[in-house]
Amino acid sequence: MENTPRTTSIGKILKEYLVSKDFVKQLIIAFGAAIFLALTGITALRIVTHHGEAISVPNFVGLSLSDAQEAAKERGMTLIVIDSVYLAPGNKGSIVEQNPVVNFKVKESRKIFITIKAFSPEKTEMPDLHEISLQQAKAELENYGLKIGKLSYSAGYENVVIQQTFKGKIISPGTKLNKRERIDLLLGRGPSPYTLVANLNGLNIDEVYNKLSSVALNVGNVVFDNTVKTPADSAEAMVWKQEPDVRYSGKLEFGARINVFLTKDRIKVLTNKISEIEPLVPVEVVEEEFEENI
Repeated sequence: MENTPRTTSIGKILKEYLVSKDFVKQLIIAFGAAIFLALTGITALRIVTHHGEAISVPNFVGLSLSDAQEAAKERGMTLIVIDSVYLAPGNKGSIVEQNPVVNFKVKESRKIFITIKAFSPEKTEMPDLHEISLQQAKAELENYGLKIGKLSYSAGYENVVIQQTFKGKIISPGTKLNKRERIDLLLGRGPSPYTLVANLNGLNIDEVYNKLSSVALNVGNVVFDNTVKTPADSAEAMVWKQEPDVRYSGKLEFGARINVFLTKDRIKVLTNKISEIEPLVPVEVVEEEFEENI
């Protein structure tokens, strides 16, 4: 019982302090300090992480890999090489493509994916195409980075590979050669070696080879107009005319050639588009040797 007055006195003092102006003032100061520290921490975190800050991606195309890496480092970016191509404009070892593209807004530390021009052609092996169908052979060549070339026909099962050649010589499976080379095939003509002309309007040269080979036909003369000035242009050019065109109503023998005329002028391609329902009197297809020059 002797401690009761003292306890009561302490409680009374504490109660009076909690409702005093001095306590309220200290509480406000403490609360303000806590908010200040929190805001300071958030601001510091934003500065460290560059939160919300975006910078433009520079143009790395045309630069050597070392120069591009230095430029990227200055901007806090990292370059990642994802591919290399040999048939591309520019100097060997230079960058030919980037993703994201120029002026795209990104945060610092962003990875930029690039493709460089190879110093030498990428190599591959010749697959074994013997005794498989033309469509299977095309798929197999594509898997190995190769392309379909000239189709020739002889007695045998229709469109089944008899022989595979490269630049006029038989090529054995496993032979090393550059990617993107064209492989010529000797195929069986079957009992009815006839086909119809295909519509090539708007296709590029690789698409022309693929479409014609799918109907057992060959590319004949390839003629580029004056809009095509570089190898890159020739790869992008589109067919605006073909001989014979899609109005030809006669049948063509397997291996017949279709002459194609290409341009980069899209209006020319569209204005020369021919309806496939207009018949044309059959004309003789001229067979002549042609070496693709692209």
